[in-house]
Amino acid sequence: QQEMAWNQGNLREFLLAYLPDGEITFVGKTVTRGMDAIRQRYETNYGSPEKMGTLRFDELEIRSLGRDYALVLGRFQLAR
Repeated sequence: QQEMAWNQGNLREFLLAYLPDGEITFVGKTVTRGMDAIRQRYETNYGSPEKMGTLRFDELEIRSLGRDYALVLGRFQLAR
């Protein structure tokens, strides 16, 4: 769903996959913590459909950390 939302240029829908709490962490070239910071990062770098390009996820690995939590690792490719 997240990949589809991105490829449709829908950043708001893409971000719904992330929990809206302060403990979420995004690791890319830099580490970004907290939903507000993650949202700002995406809006700054990809704030319009023209900037978003086409996204593809692969090598996804999901590890359950408990009833309500998981660690997701993966690789993405972004063609712009």
